Amino acid sequence: FRRVLFRSVNRALTGRAPGDVVHLQAGATFVENVTVASGGAAGLPVTLTSDSANRATIKQSLATQSAIYIYNKGYLTLENLIITGVGRSLTTKMGVEAYADNGMYSGLTFRNLTVTECYRGFQILGYGAATYGFNGVLMENCQGNYNRDAGALTWAQAAGGIRNLTVR
Repeated sequence: FRRVLFRSVNRALTGRAPGDVVHLQAGATFVENVTVASGGAAGLPVTLTSDSANRATIKQSLATQSAIYIYNKGYLTLENLIITGVGRSLTTKMGVEAYADNGMYSGLTFRNLTVTECYRGFQILGYGAATYGFNGVLMENCQGNYNRDAGALTWAQAAGGIRNLTVR
């Protein structure tokens, strides 16, 4: 176990390997738009988390980008976080956006997340062939509050682009 301190969530996620856990400081607020740069592997997700009793907050800094953007990545866990937008009437972007247009990605887990003041809380999209999208998405104990359009939306251009979505 090695502890490294970063001031930026993006920097902390850069170069993560399967099984790595990035633990954000309890109660801290990070004002940035996060682009997830690394995915994990089956049974070894990359995990972004914080303390479950005193969750860290990621606050969208630019209204033109989603607060957390996952592009063509799988085996990723986001848990114990508060994600806040710049204001539901000020952005057309998401709190958490997962977008796949170059393959089928498995193993996305969203657990104990609160997403608020965005256009949509969660958006999971597959674009292109039926083999482009996400398989095995778990949304557990998540809330999408005070978002402009929806708490969560899934969409795929082709049938079968979003598979095995579990919400509980």
